[in-house]
Amino acid sequence: MRREGWAAAVLLRGVDRLGQPELWPIALLGFLVRGGFLVVVLPIVVLPTPVGLFAFAGLHVLTIAGDPTPQFVIGVAVTVVVFLVWLIGGGLIGAAVDVELVRAVAEAGEGGPGTARGGLAPSGSEPRGRLLTRLLAARLVTLLPLAAALGWWGMRIGAAAYQELTVPLDLATPVVVRAFLDAIDAAILVGVAWLFVEAYGSLVVRRLLLDDSSVGGALAGSFRDLVTAPVSSLLTLLAAETGSLLLIAPALAAAAVAWDRFGYLARAGIGSPIDLVAGPPAAGAPGPLTFWVALLLLCLLVGSWLGALALAGAASSWRSALWTLEGRRRTRSPELRIGERAADAGDDPAPDAGNGGAPHRPIGTAPTRREGA
Repeated sequence: MRREGWAAAVLLRGVDRLGQPELWPIALLGFLVRGGFLVVVLPIVVLPTPVGLFAFAGLHVLTIAGDPTPQFVIGVAVTVVVFLVWLIGGGLIGAAVDVELVRAVAEAGEGGPGTARGGLAPSGSEPRGRLLTRLLAARLVTLLPLAAALGWWGMRIGAAAYQELTVPLDLATPVVVRAFLDAIDAAILVGVAWLFVEAYGSLVVRRLLLDDSSVGGALAGSFRDLVTAPVSSLLTLLAAETGSLLLIAPALAAAAVAWDRFGYLARAGIGSPIDLVAGPPAAGAPGPLTFWVALLLLCLLVGSWLGALALAGAASSWRSALWTLEGRRRTRSPELRIGERAADAGDDPAPDAGNGGAPHRPIGTAPTRREGA
């Protein structure tokens, strides 16, 4: 039978997955715990100025003798602990989200839960904690290129900022912009590494769940897929990221504009959002037209921000569906789907010729005694 092309097997079926809003909340959870919260709060975050950073450093970082202050050491220790908790805890939650989203796409592809009983529930399946740990370990390995790129970029930015602060060459441009432009090549490398990690990590997770591979086998097989079939991987990556950008960017841009304009009116005398809720201004305060404009901007800010959250869930579900469909095309037995069992419950699972004759098993299930476990 002729194999489906990428557009039919991945893109069109991925579009169908957008029609499953019940998956958006869990997809949003996975997006947020993996760092998406930084994207969501970006429109309302005010970055510190160089003067503010210097004032903070002078008071809280170094003593007069030049030694680190106790509060700075404690702050660094707390930051490291919080980062590790987020990295491991968020990674485990993200792995659980991956399992549910992949299983949902597999069941939809097989006609619903009644025909594709995939997942972790069957008796004798791999313990859920062990499966999530394997997924987390694989994800952490795939993040190493991005970590290396971020480390190099951090050193370049630090050196460039020091140079611009001590021997500035252009006082008309903010120092943050000058430092970023001086290290633009490192920033580009970070972007390329992030895209590579996005594609590589997604394929690794799908091999673990769809092909029942070991962590090492999934890492090696996914890298081989990227090398031997780069066009298909690139198309999936472009569709996933472009679709996500088109979904999230407009809402975040609207929230950023509303926040900026609302801040302008607040500085002009409207006050805080609490003042707006209290009602129209009294005599002598800013005019009623300014008040109602500010209230409209506040509603636009809240509405666009909540809309961005909903669309972020849709975008995360879209990316997961595309990579699941792409991963299913690369499994060693494309005709066997997740959770597929033999027609007779008493029969052994069908052998997978691409797996050395070993039976194809559902997500997370362990081999039975009859399979040689």
